[in-house]
Amino acid sequence: DIWGLDSGKTLAVAQWAASALVRQARLRTPS
Repeated sequence: DIWGLDSGKTLAVAQWAASALVRQARLRTPS
């Protein structure tokens, strides 16, 4: 199903983007 693959891909991209933002935030924040 095209819509199923599209929604799954969108979810994966959203999770990847969220993790990328978290990584950048951690790098910018002095530990």
